[in-house]
Amino acid sequence: MKIAVHAQVLSEKNLPGIGYYTYHLLDALLKVDKKNEYDLISQSPLSHHFVHENVSHTCIPRQRGFSYFGFPRTAKQLGCDLAFYPKEVVPFGSKMPVVVSAFDLYYLKCGTAIRKEVPFSALLHYLLAAKVHLRRAKKVLAISEDTKQDLMEIAKVPEEKIVVTPLGYDPELFKKYSLPELEGIKAKYNLQRPYFINTSSLWWARKNILRLIEAFALFKKESKDPYQLVITGKKGPSYNEMLSLIRKHHMQNDVLLFEYVPRIDLPLLLQASHGLVFPSLHEGFGLPIIEAMGVGCPVVTSNVSATLEVAQGAALLVDPFSVDEIQEAMSKFSQESIRNKFCEKGLTRSKEFSWEKTARKTLEAWESL
Repeated sequence: MKIAVHAQVLSEKNLPGIGYYTYHLLDALLKVDKKNEYDLISQSPLSHHFVHENVSHTCIPRQRGFSYFGFPRTAKQLGCDLAFYPKEVVPFGSKMPVVVSAFDLYYLKCGTAIRKEVPFSALLHYLLAAKVHLRRAKKVLAISEDTKQDLMEIAKVPEEKIVVTPLGYDPELFKKYSLPELEGIKAKYNLQRPYFINTSSLWWARKNILRLIEAFALFKKESKDPYQLVITGKKGPSYNEMLSLIRKHHMQNDVLLFEYVPRIDLPLLLQASHGLVFPSLHEGFGLPIIEAMGVGCPVVTSNVSATLEVAQGAALLVDPFSVDEIQEAMSKFSQESIRNKFCEKGLTRSKEFSWEKTARKTLEAWESL
């Protein structure tokens, strides 16, 4: 079988969420699959490459509507048998079987307050996905059972077309580090006090950071120890409100905003912390949870969406809308015995996820066609 892969996202130097997924899925696929051929098609040179006998790259001139016209036309010219889109798009009139990945449909069911922060282009994409594209795909790869339910309820995708392919994590990066390495990372970021950490990709309402800051302010009033809160990610719609809230509670020296953290530093920052506090309102999967568990970092997360599914008893669960519950969870994690218990639970749970498993489930879905 010859598989055409929509690989435009791999042309970006710093991989976004879909790019990270695409790279690690392909990397795992090429390690376990030696019989099928892969042609990565893009309209820009790739920044991330694979050196295997059964993979090639075709770069075509830039054009509008690459996903709908350039990619499927090139896939047909190359004699491909199947087209894989690592996003929710199916070109109109395609006679080639198309498999797509679906991450979540949260934008279509979230409240107005959150939806107003979403670009119109993103809302249009997910509306088209739910009403048109996902129903036309031969198979849909859902990254969690929660996403599968949304696909059936919101997009009306038949259950038999959906294959759940949970994500994996990189165990060579997200592993246990030595004490000198942990002391080194704390020195690099000038972290001289115990701290909790939140690793959000973007600071906006969905990540629930404002309630997290409020909860930390309550925690600070009750704690005798000088804790800090580290929040990593990119500036988003919540940024100005975050600054205002930090100033309101006089926590300018207690809440640290790190806009850019090299990925190689992230596991060290997680392991050196007293816990990941990740009270997101909704996640299609919740990869930061598994990454934290992989380094032995105890996790507080939400009792909703896929975070509940991924945590499965190995994290301390809270109602993400309750500032009090988030604060109480941080108070529990200030106790070493409770932290150690969830460290062990998390390490055990993380072993159930790998990109190899994701790749094999994906391959089964392709070969079923």
